[in-house]
Amino acid sequence: MINYELFYAKSDNTISFIETKIKKSDDVGVIIAAIEVIKYICSDIGEYRSFRIHKKFLRLLLDCMKKGVDDRIRLAASEAFTYAVTYLDEDFTFPAQRDEIMATLFGILESSNEKLQLSALSCYAEVFCVCYDFCEQYLTEEFILITTNVMKTTTNEFLVRTAVEFWNTVVSSDIETIKMNEKEKMSYRRVIYYSKKAASIIVPCLFELLCLANPDDDAWTFPDSAAVTLKSFVHLCSNELLGIIITILTSNWSENRVERREATMHFLGIVIDNCGPSEIDTILQYSFDIVTKLCKDESLRVRRRAYEALGYIYWNHNQYARDIEKTKKSFNIAFDETLDDPKLAYSRLWALGHIIEASYLSVTENSPERPETLWVSCYFQRLFEMAFESLNL
Repeated sequence: MINYELFYAKSDNTISFIETKIKKSDDVGVIIAAIEVIKYICSDIGEYRSFRIHKKFLRLLLDCMKKGVDDRIRLAASEAFTYAVTYLDEDFTFPAQRDEIMATLFGILESSNEKLQLSALSCYAEVFCVCYDFCEQYLTEEFILITTNVMKTTTNEFLVRTAVEFWNTVVSSDIETIKMNEKEKMSYRRVIYYSKKAASIIVPCLFELLCLANPDDDAWTFPDSAAVTLKSFVHLCSNELLGIIITILTSNWSENRVERREATMHFLGIVIDNCGPSEIDTILQYSFDIVTKLCKDESLRVRRRAYEALGYIYWNHNQYARDIEKTKKSFNIAFDETLDDPKLAYSRLWALGHIIEASYLSVTENSPERPETLWVSCYFQRLFEMAFESLNL
């Protein structure tokens, strides 16, 4: 912890000392050490912050991040800048300063140095959180394409994950602003919808990352981050993404590679679980037959994801159970398969449970009367047996 009383008593001397070391030293190690001091002060100063002090620190960091400076110094400065972003409110109200800050960050992002790109994405994420209202002009197509290029070409898994999670931060900022407006009716804040501007480019990229998922990897990986970010995009932009969603589904479900068929069903489950009611009918029009076919796929991994997608249909949209013929088809597909694997058994029973629940809800939603029977009632004994068998797999 920093001794704040001592720091403020000697602040002019401290700032002058740091400034001298950064501006006049020829030793890269000394400059980086001085930048590290700024980082610790910015990260630890809390309510003791001083605008005057941080104004000088911000200037020093920006100068160290410029093109032409040693990459080691740029990296240290951009990492420190992530902590200094908290104090950008004042600077971001002035267009000239705002432009300089964002141009400097963009210069870091477009570097071929992956460590610099990683640091830049972390800075951008912080900027979008703190200065949401001022970032619209900086979310250019060039910027979006740089982030997608990172996701497509780099072999650095942590960098890919950081790029994916940056976009999750952007969508979450839109969602939080909407929620805040709903809660605080008297203090409306403009929703900029950054996510809608980028969705058509980012979502296909995220789908490609789903195709790289390793089912045997228990660690959190970039395909996991891609799945979470897809949920956010679909939740907010399902109408804008409708054409892209249908294209992804129809183009990939019959691919020879198991990974792509599995990712297609994973993607569909995410879409069904997060899209709006106005889009679901169109999506199911294209995807219902695909789901039922892939529930019988030769790959266990594909079947498991297909059963999950089938369950999401009836879990989120129980009115779909009114189509008795399709619902019986769904039920029989899940019901007739053998219990050949514990993971598959869970997915099948999960889907069956939601099909049955949706069937019941579709009958009772317009009437308080409990039905004497359902078409599924004759299967109950076998369902109990299946549940018991699954416990012994």
